[in-house]
Amino acid sequence: MTDELELWLTSPELYEKTYLHLNDHDGSVEMPKRFKNDDRFCFTLVPTSFIEREINTFSNKNPESILILFDDCYHNVRHFSTQGMKTIWFNPEGNLVEDDLPRHDGEIQSLDDVVKIYSLLHNPSLAQCRAWLDAWAVPDNVRRHSSVVARSAYILAVKMRNSGIAVDPILAHRAGLLHDIDKIDTLNKTSAHGNVGANFFIEHGFPEIAKIVREHIMSTILDPDAADRGWENKLVFFCDKLVEGDQLVTFDQRLAALRLRYPEYMAAMQRAEKPIWDLSDEICEILGLSSHEDLIEMLRAVL
Repeated sequence: MTDELELWLTSPELYEKTYLHLNDHDGSVEMPKRFKNDDRFCFTLVPTSFIEREINTFSNKNPESILILFDDCYHNVRHFSTQGMKTIWFNPEGNLVEDDLPRHDGEIQSLDDVVKIYSLLHNPSLAQCRAWLDAWAVPDNVRRHSSVVARSAYILAVKMRNSGIAVDPILAHRAGLLHDIDKIDTLNKTSAHGNVGANFFIEHGFPEIAKIVREHIMSTILDPDAADRGWENKLVFFCDKLVEGDQLVTFDQRLAALRLRYPEYMAAMQRAEKPIWDLSDEICEILGLSSHEDLIEMLRAVL
């Protein structure tokens, strides 16, 4: 990506912190209202009313720049995300979003990571995910299931990130929303489920989403590379095994329902059962939880 990032901040306090941090000042200088950090990043302090008026005008005048709201107030992030603006949430406390859906495009916890913002722009927006689900005519029951999977994966990703694990909660959420996009198109074609959707996302330039969609099928945990997959991948896979319909359940309850629904895949499910329990144990150990049941209760408390 070669486009310049134009970051607008509405908080004078966050702007000052960012300026002093990136310019290695001690606060004894008068700060400009706009400054550039190398050739890729430009930071501007603007009032909220200016953003409301000028967002479309700026984009039309600066087609080679990507306009981003950089804010530590999630209320602002949520508002401007719904206006179609790209948003990065500065979230040093590692909080969960206040509503059911993380609407921002990415988040950072340290100003040291400002220079990594480019890498956070690879996730599709919430609006784009919904447009794809509409285009594929994904029915409400599949969307409800996917929403619970996505929310659960996001919650676990945030909590694991706060425990020091490298994971992108927004990628986990977006992939969770999209993991069953080809569910209806591949009915009675089980070997194609996941592959059709993955090919679609590869064609549209989202290889990470494609990989997660392809590898959410239960039997893929038996693949030789399963243990080396990213945590976004593992969490979408795992949370899909905890959601029956649109209800969060324990893995053994979900497995029992799948066995009744797909008896022809009984042998594959039996082989996958232990690795999935092992994955559950690994997640519990990272989060300091004593059991799978405690993990489920923690998720239910914040879903």
